Amino acid sequence: STGSTQATWRLGEIVTARSLDRDGCAASRSSTFGSGDSIYVVAEDSEVLAGTDVFVRLYFEDQAIEDLPEITADQDYENTCINFVFEPTAGASFDRGDYEAEFVVNGNQAGSVTFRVQ
Repeated sequence: STGSTQATWRLGEIVTARSLDRDGCAASRSSTFGSGDSIYVVAEDSEVLAGTDVFVRLYFEDQAIEDLPEITADQDYENTCINFVFEPTAGASFDRGDYEAEFVVNGNQAGSVTFRVQ
């Protein structure tokens, strides 16, 4: 790399949690969830420039099963938490097993976290 391309984003640690604090950061981290829980996926201490597109893709046993709606940064953010939530739909809960949630930033795979539903 010649250094001519400046990165427009940097994700911090990616974690899963049962809830968020008032800043949108992980309040109660967990890597295991019940089948009816909401699962928050958070990239902590992250930086994105305005116009950066971000979404999270959910994998179940290595198969992509859901893409959350993409969000676009409305301004530059630094030291921020970027959070998404996967929620069980009405009448359906998460299957038990191993999951991976992957951040996709401007079309690039940008890190992931694994968790289990039991």
